[in-house]
Amino acid sequence: MRSPEGIVRVTRHPFLMGVGLWAVVHLVANGDVASFIFFGAFAVTALAGTVSIDAKRRHALGPGWRSFAAQTSIVPFAAIPPAVRGSTPVRSRHGDGSPPSSPTP
Repeated sequence: MRSPEGIVRVTRHPFLMGVGLWAVVHLVANGDVASFIFFGAFAVTALAGTVSIDAKRRHALGPGWRSFAAQTSIVPFAAIPPAVRGSTPVRSRHGDGSPPSSPTP
């Protein structure tokens, strides 16, 4: 299995993490019962979705799941060692590693 790239290196479930964060922030900001029910449902759905997707991937990938799970995380940035976080090279659109060209005036 290939090493995870892009946003999957940051978190296995970027959309669900975004929805969960959005819901929790709105729960804290509003704090009334209606908001607790509404935004709480989104937060629970996002959490349950991550567990469900991981279970499906674990079943589909079989032994390859352990390798994938070891290289990724549900928690954003948790799977990237601190020494590596700032050292990922930026690739240009050309894929040759050259820096992007600056616009001409």
